[in-house]
Amino acid sequence: MTRTQWLVVIGLLGFILVIFGILLFQLQVPQAPPTPLPPAFLLEQEAQARRALSIAQQAAQAWQPDAYLTWAQITWDDLGPGGILKRDHWLFQFYSPSNKHVVLFQVSNGAARRLDSHLSRVRPPALPIDQWQIDSTQAFETWWQRGGGDFVRLNTQVSISLKLRPQDDHPLWSVVGSAGGQHWIVQIDASDGAVIE
Repeated sequence: MTRTQWLVVIGLLGFILVIFGILLFQLQVPQAPPTPLPPAFLLEQEAQARRALSIAQQAAQAWQPDAYLTWAQITWDDLGPGGILKRDHWLFQFYSPSNKHVVLFQVSNGAARRLDSHLSRVRPPALPIDQWQIDSTQAFETWWQRGGGDFVRLNTQVSISLKLRPQDDHPLWSVVGSAGGQHWIVQIDASDGAVIE
């Protein structure tokens, strides 16, 4: 073999060793696992706020015919790696202008139960239901895609709260993930799905 051929062979062997070293290094560096998919039941019909609202509205109208919705909320506990997911219930607060009371209804398993009623010195704003287009499942999926899924992957015993309330004459979803004093919050305009930065 000529000197040029030896240099080519040595150059090829060096190149192969460099490639092998890079591959070996990548195998040793731990790769972050992909963001998990959201728990399937959170996307089911039973988890949707609109479905639960229809049950709560019937109970509220029976309580006071002029009652209107002021906010809705649900919280799920212990969501995360190794966590046990607890199904929770929807809470709906209504206000009656005629008797100046607010009432809180819990909706669970297709039934509404009145939890509390008390006098309110302040008339709370009505939730603009006619503008409400984005349901809780869509709000949760937006939160999940905007970093919530990674938050769940990196933390244990995550609590997730979805609250629908009026803000500036629009319905607004606040989705909050909490774990060990850390929070991941995404706010979504419930009329068009826009994320509020």
